[in-house]
Amino acid sequence: RAQRSGTLMRVVAASGLFVFAIAALLIALKRYEHAVRRLGEREEHYRSVLEHMDEGLVVVDADNRIVNVNPAFSAITGFTQEEVEKRPVFLLSRGRTLDRAMSELSAPSSSGHWEGDFEGVRAGGTSYTGHAVISTLRNASGDVRHRVALITDVTERRRRDDDIWRQANFDRLTGLPNRALFADRLDGMLRHARRHQSSVAVLFIDLDRFKPVNDGFGHEIGDLLLRQVAHRLLGVFRDEDTVARIGGDEFIAVMQGEDVEAGGERAAAQVVEQLSQPFLVEERSLQVGCSVGIARFPVDGDSVEALVNAADRAMYRAKNGGRGRWSR
Repeated sequence: RAQRSGTLMRVVAASGLFVFAIAALLIALKRYEHAVRRLGEREEHYRSVLEHMDEGLVVVDADNRIVNVNPAFSAITGFTQEEVEKRPVFLLSRGRTLDRAMSELSAPSSSGHWEGDFEGVRAGGTSYTGHAVISTLRNASGDVRHRVALITDVTERRRRDDDIWRQANFDRLTGLPNRALFADRLDGMLRHARRHQSSVAVLFIDLDRFKPVNDGFGHEIGDLLLRQVAHRLLGVFRDEDTVARIGGDEFIAVMQGEDVEAGGERAAAQVVEQLSQPFLVEERSLQVGCSVGIARFPVDGDSVEALVNAADRAMYRAKNGGRGRWSR
């Protein structure tokens, strides 16, 4: 009886341990299934995010070769996953902008982050303006594992920004810089002149006899004449000079350099000579002419306002002296 009792106890204990082990295994399997399901759901969520995000995603390896892209990238560029996989990243831009940026990110001192615009290339060879945000992923040793780039097509946005900037800084009629942009450029020239002890010349140009043309033939003819005046002025001055329309029939030009005093006088004489020639506007021969005033930095002023006012006064001296001439 003692043996049977001991055997029974051992059997019961073994059965209990077996049942406990089975229960623990079932619980572990249940938890594992739950973890796998959650991992699958999370992976599905991430995949859904990548597939539906608006930004193009490009994953690049340490050798700057493309590893993976998302559907948005294909929609932006026209390249499929198969067309770009294992190919160098400079395929996506002109001027190797992206390739150069990613190479710079390889440096140990790099922050691992780059953001900027680039000239992108679509599958058909056409260009677009892209904006990229690139991040570097490193392993425990600090070596580059992958780089991830988010790409956006900003062509229309940049075009609108450029249109807004041009409207704010350029004269709509002639395409010349307006008063605001002229003042900004002159201010920059003055700062440069102060540092290098050089000179700046400002030429104030006012048309003679423009009002009778505008009143007699209408504003459309007057506008066409002003455009031709702007074209002739651009032919007189150098690329590094600035010619602006500051309102009505008033123009202004600024020059800098070593021989700006003599250069300004030569330019003023050429302006008077060029604008005294007849203009052919809508089969009409029109003649206006101009008066030009010259002011120099630092002799006649040391600020934008002072130089413009000095050139304006010199222009009125030329006009009062008989028009069709220039004065200092």
